[in-house]
Amino acid sequence: MKKLIPFALFLSPLLAFAQASDVEDLIDIVGNLLQSIVPILIIVAIIVFFYGLVRYLLAAGDPEGKASGLKLMIAGVVVLFVMVSVWGLVGILQGTFADNTGADVGNPAEQIDF
Repeated sequence: MKKLIPFALFLSPLLAFAQASDVEDLIDIVGNLLQSIVPILIIVAIIVFFYGLVRYLLAAGDPEGKASGLKLMIAGVVVLFVMVSVWGLVGILQGTFADNTGADVGNPAEQIDF
């Protein structure tokens, strides 16, 4: 953290003198990158959940194996819940405060092709 603050202060004049189009382009690039990454992370969280479920079911007599599988299932559900909640919050905030000129957050469930 001690190295991050001076670096951010060093780069702050660049943000202050940046043109609006450059900042908007950067926001569009980050938005498009997030639209590409979020569905992949959702799929990974679902895979982690099912992997934990399989480990839990296969460790019928092993309490340590059951605990390990349960931890993976809980982690998968928590990560999935947090990602979808934050994505929904971003959509609500964008719908409330945006001037409808920026990139659309979209629905991550619509981006996953099964």
